[in-house]
Amino acid sequence: MARRSTPTDAAIFQIEDSLSADIELAAVAENALCEGQNGNTFRESMYVGILKDILSTVLEEERYLFSEQELSAFARFGALTYEAQYLLLRLSLRKEGQWLSFSGLDKSYHADLGPHLASAMHELCGTVPPPTETSSRKPKAAAKPEPEVIDLTLDSDDDDDEAPIRPAAAVSTNQPGLPDAAEITLPNTSFFAQSDQTATLAELLRCMNKDQLKQVAVQALIAKASTKNREELVESLMTYASSQSTLSTANGPFKQLQLNFYADKKLRTQSDILRKKIMEILGACIKVQTDVMSLLRRLQIVFFRATIFSVDLFLPSILSRAKRRNYPKYTYTRTTHIFPSRERFLDYENALKIEGEIDSLLDGYGFMYQPKSKKAKAHAEAISTTPRQDAAQRAKELACGAWQRWDELVADAENEGLDEHPCLARFHPGHVYTRILSTSCRALALLKDHKAEVRCLKDLLSQTIWRRSKRGMWYERLALLYMQHGKNGKIIDDEDLAKYANNGERYLHLARETVLNGLADSDTHLVHRLTLENRLQRIENKLKLPKEDRHNYLFKLKKPKTVSFTGTRIWDEASSPSKAKNQSTLRPNSAAETPWTGKSVWAGAHGQRLSVEELAIEWYSKKGFKALHSEGRVVTSLFALLFWDILFTDVPGAFETKFQSAPLDIFHDTFYASRRDLIEERLKRISSGGGRALIEEVDGRERERQSVCIGMRWDKFSRHDIVEIGDCLGGPALAVMCRILCEDYAERVSGVPDLLAWDPSKNKAKFIEVKGPGDQLRDNQRMWIHCLRNAGVEVELCKVAEDAQDRSRSQSAKLGDESSGEESEPDLGKSHEDDNLPASTPPRKRPRPSPSTPSAKRNGKIMEVVIDSPRKRPRAS
Repeated sequence: MARRSTPTDAAIFQIEDSLSADIELAAVAENALCEGQNGNTFRESMYVGILKDILSTVLEEERYLFSEQELSAFARFGALTYEAQYLLLRLSLRKEGQWLSFSGLDKSYHADLGPHLASAMHELCGTVPPPTETSSRKPKAAAKPEPEVIDLTLDSDDDDDEAPIRPAAAVSTNQPGLPDAAEITLPNTSFFAQSDQTATLAELLRCMNKDQLKQVAVQALIAKASTKNREELVESLMTYASSQSTLSTANGPFKQLQLNFYADKKLRTQSDILRKKIMEILGACIKVQTDVMSLLRRLQIVFFRATIFSVDLFLPSILSRAKRRNYPKYTYTRTTHIFPSRERFLDYENALKIEGEIDSLLDGYGFMYQPKSKKAKAHAEAISTTPRQDAAQRAKELACGAWQRWDELVADAENEGLDEHPCLARFHPGHVYTRILSTSCRALALLKDHKAEVRCLKDLLSQTIWRRSKRGMWYERLALLYMQHGKNGKIIDDEDLAKYANNGERYLHLARETVLNGLADSDTHLVHRLTLENRLQRIENKLKLPKEDRHNYLFKLKKPKTVSFTGTRIWDEASSPSKAKNQSTLRPNSAAETPWTGKSVWAGAHGQRLSVEELAIEWYSKKGFKALHSEGRVVTSLFALLFWDILFTDVPGAFETKFQSAPLDIFHDTFYASRRDLIEERLKRISSGGGRALIEEVDGRERERQSVCIGMRWDKFSRHDIVEIGDCLGGPALAVMCRILCEDYAERVSGVPDLLAWDPSKNKAKFIEVKGPGDQLRDNQRMWIHCLRNAGVEVELCKVAEDAQDRSRSQSAKLGDESSGEESEPDLGKSHEDDNLPASTPPRKRPRPSPSTPSAKRNGKIMEVVIDSPRKRPRAS
């Protein structure tokens, strides 16, 4: 069965990928046929079957990773009735920690559980004895199988639209090593879930949707209930429940006035009365125990050999069983004792949790919190730090604890050595802690704690056990810190002070020494050598070293040919980002107004709204080129087709399950080292012209199945187009692109030029990096441009400017362009040292063609300027 949709790059770049929270997938499940006690056949839900398969696989060889209590919990799961097993699995796929109502669950699962939902809830919560074996309802008869809805929304179906639907964040951990909390201890080992008796009033209110909240608010006479949003209704009802009148007495302090209009004498407060009203609407509520969810995630890590912390349970298995994803055919072997002991595994799991929370903090700060209730707004205004700084500070606190544990693991590894196969080294907790330290440098940079960042980088470079492929990146950052912040001496430690005593240019010498060490390090990859040599040249220019004392440069960054044309930019509310993120939705007419921010929008040939990349595609199409806005997708797709058999070759530790879209080490140092001979042989074949045969063979075999492979986008390129692109690029260019991804896939999928244009009639292809007003090249883009130019591929820097009439009306908007979300850097023709610019220095403005240029075509026509060199004058064509 062909797959109808293809996941995004972000999804297939991860083994433990996830889907958007608002997507529902429908498919017919491959459920096992079973025979009941009465002889009737029935179909077991695929969710229950998946968990049983996972338990059978894991417990066969890796029981030692779980405690006796955890093994007992697995046994109790097997003793549950089918309805309770099914409900537990469905609840575990929803948002963690969320209370779910009987009314909402009955609406979602009535077809599956029918009248047995209540008994299943009671059985999971332990509020009533489990039903007897004779009363347990078996699954539906298999006479007429119906499509099963795969509910991956991680949220209840009866929630209001304003309710949060994002997956729960990574579990917070305070201690980095082997905390006592790693041992899962269920409050009552007989219960898998909590009943509403343990829920607070606020939790029950948040279990209701907006209409239900309004109903309760109206009964409680809450003012303006119909105009309030969900959070404001919850806040108002909580205030109502706690704001009861009090009276003073002569004999003592104030006592609460209790007004009881109900026959039930137990309801003595308004809070009790409100709770009763809520339960009359919801019926009953249930929440999976936090420790049960932790145990299921622990099981997932062991089964899928997870290298990241994922909040989505068993997703690859669900997609495969539901015929929504076809995995490639490859040989997989589960490595026994991949974790030598339970203690090592718990340390590894703990490290994954810390890394997951740090990543969510640093990657999620851009989603600015928008408080909705008055109380939340007041709290937000009281916060002195920005959300970005607050997230960085919390990430730093987590990383500091992990740093201590990392030091211990490095010392142990240096003293005792590592006995793992190189491909299995990533399952060592030290590998994960090394990733944490590397990521924490981002938090330290955001907090401007550069002294701690220098110390962290020096510690990372002092070991050569884990993450050796990142050493070039660490050298780059350390040299930059010395150049930017070393002059005042605040980041320089005593060891560095002793090296260049009484030298006013000590910081430059330290930066030069760091770069030279990076160039001498055999683990520094080609892409990092380019940027290191570029930085070294600038350092030696500042030091004014004589020619004989300078480094012998092997690389010189090649620059692209620059072309430019003008277009009509659209300035209106529809083309602006949302008001929540951008307060200015209209074109600024004066310096006093808020400047324009966000992506620019342009008018196409037929008046349609286009992005700057789409406008460039339209322009190149008029020149006879086929053009696609592909960015890195064309490179990763070509790499997947050319290296398909090598990606899925049998390497120890690379394939542990049948649910993988890539080898487990694709993002790690060992990918190239473990396949060096195969990779070099394949690169020679591609360079000599054998790429077309490889592309046609793999495409012809896998396209119909839509097999998922990392980076492959079947929906983006047809077979005809991908073959044409490969022919037009040529063997040497394909080999260079593939080598870059083989050496460091995770870091080098970004920076590829925006557009690919090709002309099959001339067997010619070119990459185009498109830049709008105020936008310039970044370092990773310069690296890709150099590598492509070095391989003989034509690369153009396409600059799009406003036409003369539009430009004359937008002089006040220049500041908005330069401070937009598109990164600005100095002019390409000058020495590039954006990191050394003071924080207050505005970006340099690029010269624009004068409106009075005789050769420029105006009045709605496109003006093209081709610049072969930054030193030459523009010439009109």
